[in-house]
Amino acid sequence: MLRRLRLGNLRTLCRHRYGPTLPDDDAGRADLRELLLPISVSANAAVRMPKAIELWAPWMGQQEAIQLIDDINRTPIRRRKPNGKVLGERLQVTNAQREQLKLWTIAACDMSEEEAQEWRKAKNRERSRRRRQLRGAKPQASSTSRAKPWLDLGMSRASWYRRETDSCAELKTTRIYPHFGETDSYEIKLIEAEHESVSPEQAPPPKKGRTVQLAQTMKTNTPTKVQKPKPQRPASGDATDEQRTNLSQQGRIEHGLQVMLDILTDYLGNAATRTEWLVEIQKHFTGRNRKLRYGWSDDRIDARIRKLEAMGLITGGRGLGLSYSAVEHAQPGTPALARTAPVKESFRDVLTAAKLQLLNRGKSSAA
Repeated sequence: MLRRLRLGNLRTLCRHRYGPTLPDDDAGRADLRELLLPISVSANAAVRMPKAIELWAPWMGQQEAIQLIDDINRTPIRRRKPNGKVLGERLQVTNAQREQLKLWTIAACDMSEEEAQEWRKAKNRERSRRRRQLRGAKPQASSTSRAKPWLDLGMSRASWYRRETDSCAELKTTRIYPHFGETDSYEIKLIEAEHESVSPEQAPPPKKGRTVQLAQTMKTNTPTKVQKPKPQRPASGDATDEQRTNLSQQGRIEHGLQVMLDILTDYLGNAATRTEWLVEIQKHFTGRNRKLRYGWSDDRIDARIRKLEAMGLITGGRGLGLSYSAVEHAQPGTPALARTAPVKESFRDVLTAAKLQLLNRGKSSAA
């Protein structure tokens, strides 16, 4: 890798000094020898060296080229690989040429090792400075620590920074809350009629010291509206008579129960076992991804069936092979277990009959 980089640097230097071909003089022959040294230690050197001579020194004769190649082959390998300092002294490469042509494998002849090290450090500092400048960093010469503005104001460094912090916080609060610190009528909600808005100029000054008792400073938590007691849910799954009466008075059924009754009457002909009813319900609530919708598991459906039984909207079931059916409007002298809605009757009529039955039951219980 180093050999290829050095060969490229030598070609760049020769092209910069002489052009496409080397001159027919001692300097040209010396530079041609330096150009052939890295080629002699590469693969196929016997073929590449004559081609390099033909390219860089077309004026050289065949006998002279053969002698030059033989002389290079007789040179020891360690001498064919000089370090950068030795090569820079042979070719007289200055630091300006090295930086201009980027000859990084050749050391400058006009600088010592210490000077070259200081030069590299200076370049690294300049490179880092440009990188920080591109990122948006400010130079240290214009920083606050170098300027020391607190000396001109006659205050300490900590006081100056504290004042700047307070100013920044106040400016940020003003931008976010434009009316911060003002007492306007639309900013305060009056809870009682005797409360009035007071401007900052009319407010009394605060008392010095902590003479006010804690009980006086704390505000009483007065509720603004009456809280209604939350209804308690019964522990058992069966509804009580009072809940049935309330449901009959309200005259409405939950959406899930209505959907189950609709499936039982329209899709299953108002006669289906628990398994048939459950499969048909889950079929309607299964998406394209074959996942059952939340709230329609076997346990939830069984809970809704028990609720429908408690409400008196369905009858039957409660056994292997027994079918459920919706209850129609109550007829005089007919037991409730024998009342089943005909298949051709619409679900709206069945639901209306069930509501009327619940209303009649609620009136009879109230009497």
